[in-house]
Amino acid sequence: METAATRKPRTQPPEKRRDDLMNAAQKLFLEHGILATTIEQIALGAELSKGAFYLHFDSKDEIHLALCERFSLRFNDSVREAVAKVPKDDWRRKVTTWVHATVGGLLDEGDLVNMLFHSHPIPANTGWDDIVVAPLLDLLDAGAARGAWKLEDSRFTAIFLYSGLHGVVDDALMGERRTNRTRLMRGIETMCLTALGLAE
Repeated sequence: METAATRKPRTQPPEKRRDDLMNAAQKLFLEHGILATTIEQIALGAELSKGAFYLHFDSKDEIHLALCERFSLRFNDSVREAVAKVPKDDWRRKVTTWVHATVGGLLDEGDLVNMLFHSHPIPANTGWDDIVVAPLLDLLDAGAARGAWKLEDSRFTAIFLYSGLHGVVDDALMGERRTNRTRLMRGIETMCLTALGLAE
């Protein structure tokens, strides 16, 4: 008798099966929490066997980390795409666009961000901070090269600005008060522009 775990054609490429498992895990983690979700449930949600799960991941923690990495890479791409649409010499607008893309992306995916990065322990030195900071670091380096601002250490500045932004957004996501998105973005914009000497 056919079961949910045997419905996927065996001709599915490994990348598709891995993606199906990650999508199922993300859905279940959001609905039930990481601790309450079992590997059996993830496999069933992906319409694969438990054995197929272990062909791609060693544990539930490993698939959680894979979801964190996937989110970070997609987030990086979306921020870069937004900044790239701004005319090349409009540095002030590039900075404000980075703020809007970053803050908006984190707020729009608030439940996912909380589940991935705040609800379950994550090992140190994963490299994800470098991934999400990279769009700002590249922007700061490019602006410095064109004389838009002067920085002693662009990496220090990028980490400082992103960490401050992330802390404020985390406070908004985890707080009980309703977030005024416009006010939040305006405040972060002002701090970033001031730090770069672009405040009006």
